[in-house]
Formats: sequence, structure tokens, C-alpha cells
Amino acid sequence: MSGWYQHSALEFDVLPNEIKYVAFDEDSQGGFGAAPGDHLPTDRWGGWSSTWGEFDFGDVKNHDMSGWDVSCIQAQNAGQEVQGMRMCLSNGGKCSSITRGAKKVENAYPSDKAGVDGLGGVVGAGAVRIVVELDYDE
Repeated sequence: MSGWYQHSALEFDVLPNEIKYVAFDEDSQGGFGAAPGDHLPTDRWGGWSSTWGEFDFGDVKNHDMSGWDVSCIQAQNAGQEVQGMRMCLSNGGKCSSITRGAKKVENAYPSDKAGVDGLGGVVGAGAVRIVVELDYDE
């Protein structure tokens, strides 16, 4: 849990229209935030409060299945701007998305769904390629 309070394993900038690749081993779980500027916004307790994506790749406890989703819970709870984000399989399927300002939320987590389970994409065992689009808007 300390990763949510400004301790991260990896940090990098993404320029407009730039593509970055990040690889994870099987049985990896994690999350990431994204926001414009040179740092992520924080809430009054110092926790990151940007729109975020989270993933669970090849989870041994879940029969090697993989899952992912997008959330704006922290941004909304902090009363801050919601950045758009979309996570989909590389073929465009099984998307989880939130548009700028949370005008449209599909298969993702706004603050009123914080206690809901099972949103986002899920696939069976095997390699997974996810495409994340930052500043997503339709």
C-alpha cells in the first residue's frame, strides 16, 4: 500500500502521441496513475489522486487469468479533475474507459462504484497485450 503514497517502482513521462512499452512478468499485479504535468496530483492525505489503471496479469491464485480496469475514484473523492483513460486488449476488445471529466464511464470505476467488484477486462491464461490511451475522450 505504500506505493499509493508517492513511492513507485517506475516513473516516466509520455509526450503527446508518443508510444511507450512496458512489460510485466506473469503473476504481476499493480497500478499506475497518469496526469498532465511533471507529477501526479495528490489528495489531502498525500495519496495519488489521478485517474489510474490497475492490472493483474497471469494471477496464479486466479487460475492464471488476467484482468485490468480504469478508475477515477481517488480523483473524484478529492474533488479534482478526472483525466480520461482507456485500457483495452490490443485488438480493441474488452475495454475499460473513462472520458475526460468522467462524462462517460464504461466498464470502469467512478467513486459511486468503489465497492463494486468485477468491472474491467478479463481474459484466460496466456500472454496479454493491453493498450492504454491517456487523456482519452470520445
